[in-house]
Amino acid sequence: MEIKSKFPAWKKKKKKFVIDKNGKKIKLKSGPPAVQNGHVNGIIRKTGGQDQKSIEVDVSSRKKLKMLKKNKKIIVDKRIHVNGNVQVKTTTTPTLSSSSSFSSKSLSIKSPSATSSVPATPTSSKKQQNPSKSPQISTNFEKFLRPQLPIDAVEQQLMLELVANDTLIVIGETGSGKSTQVPQLCIRARLAENGAIAVTEPRKVAAVSLATRVAVEMGTQIGETVGYHVRFENATSPRTKIEYMTDGIVLRKALISPLLDKYSVVIIDEAHERSLHSDVLMCILRKCQEQRNETKSPLKLIIMSATLQADKFKTYFNNAKVVTVAGRTFPIEMFHVNPKVDRSFSTTDYVYNTICCVKYVHLNEPKGRDILVFLSGSEEIESVGHQLSELNSVLPKEADVLLPVPLYAALRPEKQKEAFKKTPTHAVLCVSIELNHGNVKPRPLFSRENSKRTKIRFDASDRIDVLKVHSVSKAQAMQRAGRAGRDAPGKCYRLYSREEFQKFEAENMPEILRCNLSATFLELMKLGMKNPHKLKLIDPPETKNIDAALLELTSLGAIRPTNADRNKFSLTEMGDAFCMYPLPPDHARVLYQAQREGCIMEAIKIISAMQTDAIFSGNGSDSKNEADVERIRRKFETREGDHIGLLKLILTTNAFFDQLSRIPSACWKRA
Repeated sequence: MEIKSKFPAWKKKKKKFVIDKNGKKIKLKSGPPAVQNGHVNGIIRKTGGQDQKSIEVDVSSRKKLKMLKKNKKIIVDKRIHVNGNVQVKTTTTPTLSSSSSFSSKSLSIKSPSATSSVPATPTSSKKQQNPSKSPQISTNFEKFLRPQLPIDAVEQQLMLELVANDTLIVIGETGSGKSTQVPQLCIRARLAENGAIAVTEPRKVAAVSLATRVAVEMGTQIGETVGYHVRFENATSPRTKIEYMTDGIVLRKALISPLLDKYSVVIIDEAHERSLHSDVLMCILRKCQEQRNETKSPLKLIIMSATLQADKFKTYFNNAKVVTVAGRTFPIEMFHVNPKVDRSFSTTDYVYNTICCVKYVHLNEPKGRDILVFLSGSEEIESVGHQLSELNSVLPKEADVLLPVPLYAALRPEKQKEAFKKTPTHAVLCVSIELNHGNVKPRPLFSRENSKRTKIRFDASDRIDVLKVHSVSKAQAMQRAGRAGRDAPGKCYRLYSREEFQKFEAENMPEILRCNLSATFLELMKLGMKNPHKLKLIDPPETKNIDAALLELTSLGAIRPTNADRNKFSLTEMGDAFCMYPLPPDHARVLYQAQREGCIMEAIKIISAMQTDAIFSGNGSDSKNEADVERIRRKFETREGDHIGLLKLILTTNAFFDQLSRIPSACWKRA
């Protein structure tokens, strides 16, 4: 039921047009205009009861809306315009933050007392739109859904540089807001009118969580204006304008469409991590930019890094413009181990040291703050989580319960989301070092880290990958410590001495210098590369690693040297088929040959099992669990080898579930 106000404002002659900021006339439909002579067309709904009343109010009047009871909660629609400005009334006590418990469509308040405004663009007076579907409103209102970020201070400068430069380098410390705000700035700068915006992330967890956050800020659903595309999960649509993807997915898209015509902007986030795919992507995109400029369909490239050493990126992209964003200013208190004083400290068992440190922080530091623990892999994370759960039984009664929360790349998606939820108790977030620390944001916390991480290094002489534990770099250690001071002052406990820290390398070794390059070269040859020795990368790999990759591809029949120049190679028909599989070349060869031998389904099952983590592995802390795993593994041992054992396991599992599916549903109900 609609009740029109009797205020004299609506008795004035209604305008048929509204002039927007560009001087354009916008035709209005029937009903009072959104902005007319300084008056407001607001919607105020009384909560409680299903028959909500819509009241048109003249806010310019000094009357106090006596028709609404003071003790009733009011929901004010966000689309309230006053002379071209969006106005939102809030209470004096609550603080708006990223964790505020209100939806993106409405804001709950009790007593209007304060007013804040931000510029907005007047829109045509259609039916009252859902604010979540109005880009002009969402881009302004999103500031009320999150705390102020350091990147807000350079917002105007960034928008100018985005429009003026084809390549832009954005340097911002962790927590500056670049990962979520730069893509939205591209939307506001109208850079997505001729294509979508691709944002590459080195980790699946980061791509999913960032897309979810940006969708909330823009007032849309995942798969609409904002989406993500990771391995085995594509949450995008033809309407998607911002796509968060892993860098490997973008590389696969480049193989299908070398010019990446779908995108007008490509953003490479976390470039300082120097992952293999991000380095290769920068090489491909630099060439793609040149070709797109010739076709008068320019591609904008944005490189975002958390470290201040941007000289390599700047030189590689022909002295590209650099914009620096200040980081957080919250102080972080650092603590290092002194083995000479602390005799209980173990120099080898840093899992034990971790448990001791968490216990100390939990019992001696103020309550209500989380503890972030960095560990080198999933096995250590599960082990520490199990031991911390058992620690609750020996803690003092007055102490809070410890809640271990694991987070690593191989964890199931529903388990990963638990790491970003609020917890009523003292949470201990156990994170893999290999994850993107910049996207982990629990409550104000204490950070606890060790100096070790696992790295895969390719041994060119034996042509095998070796997993080794190495010390982290100084840049990584500083970035991880920054997690504790993102939203409030924090503390960082380092389980190594100051002397040991000084021996760390300054930066990460780029992945392209230490990994097998066969799959990378195969993809680059698909894009037209002939001589890998002349490949223009930021950091060219060693000659022995290049030769080892070429030897492997030649032995698999994927490439062959050209007759004119033995240093130049071309793809064979088999190698071209390999590129269609998102697999290492040796695994792709298995599927290629199995299709001709008539055993493709069996080969797919074996290769699929090999893409996962070790199937027969326990949690590393429960001896009974380890014994059960070993007992099951022995059941599937065969003389033909581990690959046939995996096939036997899969066939047995499939047969078991087939039998379950044949049981009538009535039997399940009776059970």
